[in-house]
Formats: sequence, C-alpha cells, structure tokens
Amino acid sequence: MAIELKFEMTLQLIDEARSTVAKKMTDRFWTWMILNAFGTLILEMIVFKNAGSEYVIFSLGIFLFVMYWVVLWNYRRTLNKRIKETGICEYIFSNENILVRFGKCESKIQWGYFKRMQETAKYFFLFKDEDSISIIPKSAFTSDKQMDEFREMLDLIRTNLKARHETTTAQK
Repeated sequence: MAIELKFEMTLQLIDEARSTVAKKMTDRFWTWMILNAFGTLILEMIVFKNAGSEYVIFSLGIFLFVMYWVVLWNYRRTLNKRIKETGICEYIFSNENILVRFGKCESKIQWGYFKRMQETAKYFFLFKDEDSISIIPKSAFTSDKQMDEFREMLDLIRTNLKARHETTTAQK
C-alpha cells in the first residue's frame, strides 16, 4: 500500500507550521519549568527552611522569563534555518520507506530515521529530532479515507519501531 501526496510548500504553510510547533514546544517548556519551580521551592522548604523568601521567588521569576525567551529563540532560529525553500513537494509513503521529491531533489527515507510523529488539527509532523521536521499538511490528502489510511500506516510504523527498539535494548 502506498499513499501519494503532492502539495505546494508555501511561506504561509511554513509560518503556520512554525507557529503550531512553537506553541507545542512552549506548552511543554512551561509545564517543565513550573514543575521545576515547585520542586525548587519544596527543596528550599526542606533544606533551608525559609520557603517563599522574596529573593528566591524573584530569582525564579527572572530565571523562568530568561529561559522562556532563550528556548523560544533557539527553537525559532532552528526552524528558520531548516525550512527555507518553497515549491512543489511530493511524498510517497509506503510501509518500508518514504520517497520525497522536492524541486530537482529526490530522497528515499527509512521510517527508522524519524524519532517522533505528531498530529495536530492541520498537520502531521515527522521529527528526526527538534532540528529536523517534515511537514505534511492535512489539506494535501485527497479524502478522509486516504488520511485514515495514513494514520493506520503511522500507527503500524510506530509499533514496529517501538518493537525494534525494545529488541535492540534487550540484546544489549
């Protein structure tokens, strides 16, 4: 079974995808930072017995503010570096690999290349890591049936990759 998609990679699509990924990243960041801040306050209560001192609260506030901007800046810089080209993209997904045609280039990518897959309201994202992202807009699918087949393919690939990883880990 192969699923063929063809769409135009436009600046608007890139900007929308950037915003979606940046929002998810920001949400994850804030969750981590809030848990870290509460952990620091609890540690201060237990070890130093002066929880809630103005100095500590002020320091945590400054730290959270600076870290937010550093992480967001780095993430946007990475996306700006990675996604610069526009044009017609063609993806052919099979259970074995993905054939990508973009401009004059053609690449065959193994599913094992991707570490994470994510679905949002408008996109599917395939992540090698946080620096390397493939964007597949849902508008590129010709029907809901084709999109459901793609979801099933992703679920099968995730299961196979997880099993392969567990087997490799068990052998070590």
